[in-house]
Amino acid sequence: MRCYVLLKRIFNLIMAFYIVLSMPRALDKKFDEVLTQHNYSGVVLAWKPGCTIRKNYGNSDGRQIKLTDAFPIASISKTITAAVVLSEFHKRNLNVELPVASKLHLQGLPESIKVSDLLNHTSGLAQYTDFCKLDKTRTKKLSKDKLIELLTSEICPGGKFDYNNANYILLELLLESITGESYPDLLSKHVFNPLKMQNTGTVTATQVDELVIGLDKQGRKAISVDYSWLGGGAGIYSTADDLFKFASAMMNKLVVPETFFWDHDCMDYRYGWTSLKLRNEHIFLHEGGIDGFSTMLMIEPKSETILIMLSNEEIDIDNLSKKLLGLLLNRL
Repeated sequence: MRCYVLLKRIFNLIMAFYIVLSMPRALDKKFDEVLTQHNYSGVVLAWKPGCTIRKNYGNSDGRQIKLTDAFPIASISKTITAAVVLSEFHKRNLNVELPVASKLHLQGLPESIKVSDLLNHTSGLAQYTDFCKLDKTRTKKLSKDKLIELLTSEICPGGKFDYNNANYILLELLLESITGESYPDLLSKHVFNPLKMQNTGTVTATQVDELVIGLDKQGRKAISVDYSWLGGGAGIYSTADDLFKFASAMMNKLVVPETFFWDHDCMDYRYGWTSLKLRNEHIFLHEGGIDGFSTMLMIEPKSETILIMLSNEEIDIDNLSKKLLGLLLNRL
């Protein structure tokens, strides 16, 4: 009898060990099926305790995309810019409810706009993103004077949420005004160097030899947007591995020395992240989209799950990423 019980325990342990080992392989296969079905081009990195998936698909300018390739990450840049703002403000004992005009003197900027309004897209600044879509000169460098003119050309403060790249362009200018340091240097000091993100930086333009080449919806090489149009809102490039370092550090509260949003239950946009419920789990994410590229960064802190997608095509990355996250969370 004792022998039978012992053998049964050994069998159960072996089966449990087999299930743990087979889970990543089964999940990897499901990821492959979904991504192949969608003709996905780009890199995917998915992680949760006990399981890592790293996939690469498609081509860039005639060569196969590699796992280590760098992409413009578009609006995922906002998560990094917000982290630098919060870290710098914490260091200087400044409050994000501070009026922007008290530290950044721009003609036409109302005293009522606070730093938190920029972080949370409630400033009422002119829709800078619309200018990016409409102005065909965005392939050329935009002067700072012209940039400020566009940012402050039409301001309607009132606290209403209105997603707008202008807010993070202004945060870049604010950081430089407060610190006397350049935005790229601040990124390196607060995020890239401490986290050893050696393949991350600010783009000069979105289509350069060092980065994956992006394609428009017709499969042609997309236009190359100059950094001056992107700035703190969308001007960073990175790799999936480097973004994983950043996501892990954020999840473990190593970048910003306070909880600042992981513990809140509001379904909204706060401090550079969108917060929502997905299949009863609290997800934090940021999507990115720019000419030739679609990107996504998702974190589910409770299960310590991370999903990163960097594509060199203009796709519906929102729905695709939610499907993959559902697989990761064992909800499909």
